[in-house]
Amino acid sequence: KGEICFVIPTLGLRNFTQFLVSELVRSSFQVVVVEQSESQDLYSSFDQFTKKRLVFLRLSGERGASRARNVGMRAAPASTEYVMFPNDTCLPNPNFLNQATIILNSNKSVGAVFGRYGYQDGLETKSVVGPIGKRKAMAINESSIVFRRSMLEQVDGFDEGIGTGSDGMIQSGEAADLLIRSLTLGWQVIGVNDMRYRDW
Repeated sequence: KGEICFVIPTLGLRNFTQFLVSELVRSSFQVVVVEQSESQDLYSSFDQFTKKRLVFLRLSGERGASRARNVGMRAAPASTEYVMFPNDTCLPNPNFLNQATIILNSNKSVGAVFGRYGYQDGLETKSVVGPIGKRKAMAINESSIVFRRSMLEQVDGFDEGIGTGSDGMIQSGEAADLLIRSLTLGWQVIGVNDMRYRDW
């Protein structure tokens, strides 16, 4: 219960992207890769995977991480209840995913669950436990959040005018914007201390 789909925006062939996709598909997760370059290398590298678990999209025209996430989320299988947007240099911890799914399954008012974000050098973001308000939403990394799909649909996803690669002046903060809009509508956003999400 509570199938997760991973939406991965990327720009050209990256070894990290190949590794992340292979790990997720082999673990029987649904994956949507949104390519924002003209390169064919990344697509051909996925020939080994069953297309039942992997959707590959090429984004033309306007680019940006926010737009790619929205396109990928809308292309996720109908069975998808939860969506995660990992950076292609990150690997989610299975315990993180299990606990996030348990919380989301048990409380339909929870729209997102996030954990601490760990880096290769051992540093981690500050622990935040329990429901948060709008102020704390400003500090959450979008890659460490499992979102409820219905919440994403209600708020119409990420604002495509902000975030990395967008045409707007603001090249960050898209997750904070989305979470604040969700909190305004009454959704809960929950932090759990013992989750981990690691950059490699």
